[in-house]
Amino acid sequence: MRLNHLYKELQAQYEAAALLPAKQEAKWLLWEVCGLEEEVFISQPDLEITKEQEQAVWQAAKRRMAGEPLSRIIGKREFWGLEFALSGATLDPRPDTETLVEAVLKSVKGREKDPLNILDMGTGTGCILIALLSELPNARGYALDLSFEALKTATQNAETHKMRDRFYAVQG
Repeated sequence: MRLNHLYKELQAQYEAAALLPAKQEAKWLLWEVCGLEEEVFISQPDLEITKEQEQAVWQAAKRRMAGEPLSRIIGKREFWGLEFALSGATLDPRPDTETLVEAVLKSVKGREKDPLNILDMGTGTGCILIALLSELPNARGYALDLSFEALKTATQNAETHKMRDRFYAVQG
């Protein structure tokens, strides 16, 4: 099956299921499941999609149409302009949680270059702590969580964002 044909079919299914915005949701799912860059989607609409890719797309689409968030299906979510891996042991970072990052940054205004210590209790993906570390270059962060699996995900995210040298994971 060709990419543009699969995209149109997926978009029609999303519209029928009242998943909006259907066009964008369909594109995101195709990009992620097929491992495509946006440029390929635009420049190669006749790209042949393998049977395995097509099956994976429909399997993921079924989950999405059942109400599962796209971020859970693809295993990652954007927060504070950074991409975070998710796992079964973590919550899905919500955009409104970014207000917490804003509040912390406001509270340390004028001390951004100080050697601050930050404790993130129930760190999950580590998104709050890593977002703060990205804004506070001399800060160190302590990620506390009961779940060892959540801490593994948070540590992976710290490594992805090159914060591992200032990120300390503690189970408890």
